[in-house]
This record gives sequence, C-alpha cells and structure tokens, in this order.
Amino acid sequence: MQRTTTPNAVDRAALSYRATLLALVVTMLVPPASAHAQNSGPVVWVDKRVSLQGRRVSSVLPVVNESKFEIPDATLAEIRQSLELALRDKGLLVDQSTSASSDALRVRTTVISFKTGDPASRWLGFGLGAASCTIRVQLLEPNSTRYVADVVHTRVVDSGGFFTIGADNSIHREVSAELAGAVARLLKGGG
Repeated sequence: MQRTTTPNAVDRAALSYRATLLALVVTMLVPPASAHAQNSGPVVWVDKRVSLQGRRVSSVLPVVNESKFEIPDATLAEIRQSLELALRDKGLLVDQSTSASSDALRVRTTVISFKTGDPASRWLGFGLGAASCTIRVQLLEPNSTRYVADVVHTRVVDSGGFFTIGADNSIHREVSAELAGAVARLLKGGG
C-alpha cells in the first residue's frame, strides 16, 4: 500500500517548518531582557572622619592593571581619560593652569578584573562567554597615599548573543562613567 500525502498535509508541514525557522531567527536576534540587567551600582566606602562635600579633584593618576589578564595600554589610558572627562564635565576637576586647591583630592584607579568574553558563547546564556570589568577608584588626600573614599564597580555582560559583540571594547567606558557619577555624588554631598 502506497502512502500519499494530501496537499493539506504538505501545507501544514511547510507551515510548521516556517514557524520553527521564524522562532529560531527571532530567538537569535532579540536579546533577553536580562542581557544587561545583572549590574548593580557602585559600592562606596567613605572615611567618616573626613568631609568630602564641596571638595574637588586635582588629578587622575595613571590607571594600574591588577587583573590577571593583559590589558592594552590604550585601554588603560582610555579609562583614565573617561574619568577625567566625566569629572571635568561635572565641574569637579580643578584646572591645573589656574590654581590648584589645597584640599583637592587625587584619583587613583585600579582595574581589578577585566575579561573580554565571547559573544557566541553569550548567546547560549548561563554566564558562558561573559565579558566583565571591575574597576576601583580611590580618592586620595593631597600629598598622601591615604585614601578617604573607595568606590568599586563591576559590570558583567553575560547574555544577549551577537548583540553583545563589542562589549569588550565598551564595558570599561561604561564602568568609568558610572564610577565618575558615584564620585560626583560623593563630592556634591549626595552620598
């Protein structure tokens, strides 16, 4: 007995195939809502014996890499420039050409961890291929190594697939901008 397919059965099979293909394409193209949601704000510690309100920053020192990965000097310089620019935009960086305030703080920045990750693995989710960056900013007293505030921030991009291509090229800039915002809130008295 020979089996024949009716046109209706062929149409259903083609429709099922198209629906499956469409679902797969949409899943690949649309990042999940949690693609960038696993990041909380910076963690801040302030020496309660010192008032930071109204103080400004005299300089941002060169960024130090303490991560176990090699970070290009250009990336470290970009972190420093991002912090300087953000602090200058907020009116908190003292102009060296005029007169430096005697109580202006210095900013010491350290990259604690930096991992570029893999966008193809991020598509699979579950933290595979995550790009991550942790940076610490310490506010130092003038002419001293004693720090009066410590701000640490981590950003992780662990899902979102191919939409996260380039996260390794931008994650440090995002962390720098958020750290500068936290420092600005400290110096303007917003905690």
